Amino acid sequence: MTRNVQVARDQLITSLAIALTVWPRHLRQNYARITSRRAEKSSTDKMEMIAIRDAAKTLARRFAPFALIQHGAAHHWPAAIPAIEQALIALPINARQTLAERSNHSTPGVARIIVDAVDNAFTLVPLPPLPEQMGGPTWEAVFEQEYGVETNRKVAG
Repeated sequence: MTRNVQVARDQLITSLAIALTVWPRHLRQNYARITSRRAEKSSTDKMEMIAIRDAAKTLARRFAPFALIQHGAAHHWPAAIPAIEQALIALPINARQTLAERSNHSTPGVARIIVDAVDNAFTLVPLPPLPEQMGGPTWEAVFEQEYGVETNRKVAG
């Protein structure tokens, strides 16, 4: 792993840790109540699954500065949602409860688990940095410039 990729990955972990720290209290509490019967879609599991989906969507946006490469195709941040959901479901009960208590010492570890889960599904490739001008391009525009409009466009390589 190159130095630039490692720095980008460390920044991503920090960004995810911050997002987990400010995650709304009711969602953290719903998430912490997930039982071992995660696959069931009963009404008691509905709030937990909503919390997971909301968290996964919010956390996936933190992957915007990356192209997610899988089987030679480039994807942008929405493709990370399923991997993040699976990582949140697989997180041990005690780690979920620590997150629910808003314990800042646990968030970097959980953030690292999420990054590892997405990194196992995709190769994370940092996008070129955004220009520092007001009203400049967004990460979506940078992604489109690098890989095209379609998020599953084949990449050389």
